[in-house]
Amino acid sequence: MDKACYKNYRGDVRMLQIRKSGSSLEEGAEWYGVQGKYHDLFCAHCDAPVHYSQGSLSIAGSSLNGQSPYFATDPKAQHADDCEWDLKKKVNPPRFVDKTKGYRVHINVQGYSDLFNNASGAYARDAKGRIVARDKDLKDRERVVIHNVSDFVSFLEKKDMDRIAKSRVVFRNQVLDWNDFFFRYGKPSRYKSLATELSTRSKNKEPRFGLFEVRTIEPHYITRNGLYDIACEDVPNQDICPNGNPYYIRPSISLRKGNDTMAITQFEGFEHRFLVLAHVKGNRVEEDHRTIDYLNLVVTKSSQIVAADVEKIYKMRMATTLSMPKPAPAP
Repeated sequence: MDKACYKNYRGDVRMLQIRKSGSSLEEGAEWYGVQGKYHDLFCAHCDAPVHYSQGSLSIAGSSLNGQSPYFATDPKAQHADDCEWDLKKKVNPPRFVDKTKGYRVHINVQGYSDLFNNASGAYARDAKGRIVARDKDLKDRERVVIHNVSDFVSFLEKKDMDRIAKSRVVFRNQVLDWNDFFFRYGKPSRYKSLATELSTRSKNKEPRFGLFEVRTIEPHYITRNGLYDIACEDVPNQDICPNGNPYYIRPSISLRKGNDTMAITQFEGFEHRFLVLAHVKGNRVEEDHRTIDYLNLVVTKSSQIVAADVEKIYKMRMATTLSMPKPAPAP
């Protein structure tokens, strides 16, 4: 619903209308947001409490447009029997979920870089206008929606560990296996595979994105060429290049100055282990005595960064699993 009411400071009831493309303001109404924030909104047809919802950027993290802003009924609130508020909901049959498969992780975020927003065909609309997955393997997986990187911490702490490892991640129609998405500091082979991929990747290809576990170095950040650069420890890697030189993988984090100062404050404390949801740029440098793959994680929002110790999370989960009593043998 795009209309609701509120009472102004004089106690007069005023109609609010959400501005949408091509819409015209109804007589006696005012655009929502013009007067700032509103409190105690209620239905335009009865007294049921409602609230403003900004909708979503996309559907299930795909490139398909999501829900436009609207007024929604407050939890547990009920409208009058003769109310004209449109509350009709389609009742769909329950969807089958295969619990032996990993999760289908949707990254549905507002405000992230448009560099991610290229369609590659993971979803489409069928003849009835419904959103369907093109990949049959995605259809019967349990859905998990991620709104910021902190949700990934909860995901790692609470979801089934075996199924996490078999998960697939969807963002703006790109689909990645979990091991091609989550780059752990303690799993250097994943970082090495990524570095090799980036060293041969076409510049015209859409950006590579992922969830990165990094460990920062003090001092946490410096300013260089209009960017905040956060230095990170080399990924522990013992490989030797074919030419016999030592090989290093060196991640770093870049944040444009002024974009989101809250992101910088993330690195001012004592924490030095982070999860970063970002797109990554690679640069391989071959010197006479060593080869270095520089991996630059580009960050635009503080919601892409969270202090987290993945090794500690996994150790606590393993300890909990081992301490649980074993089920009695089947009779």
